[in-house]
Amino acid sequence: MFENKFEYLRKASVTPEQAYRSILSNILHAPAGGGLHICDMRGSPGELGLNVSGSADYFGLVYIGDTSTFKKLVEEDGSGITLEDDAVTGSLFAESRTEHRH
Repeated sequence: MFENKFEYLRKASVTPEQAYRSILSNILHAPAGGGLHICDMRGSPGELGLNVSGSADYFGLVYIGDTSTFKKLVEEDGSGITLEDDAVTGSLFAESRTEHRH
């Protein structure tokens, strides 16, 4: 299935451990790793910020509209995902769109 795939990684001579550590640090903003946190962005209804425990920065954003129904599903599924509210941060979507225009 993965034959002739991921050529960049093969040529880069990166070990699996190095790739994992790089993803934790550079993408998830959490060099030590941690559990997934979903944060309801109270300043922008419908947005959920994604981060890893111990990280102050979000690595992702999901806009779903009805966050209350989604949060109930997460609470009921027993996945271990932490739900939080973020009453301070504004819209990550609007911020992201502004950054990409420059």
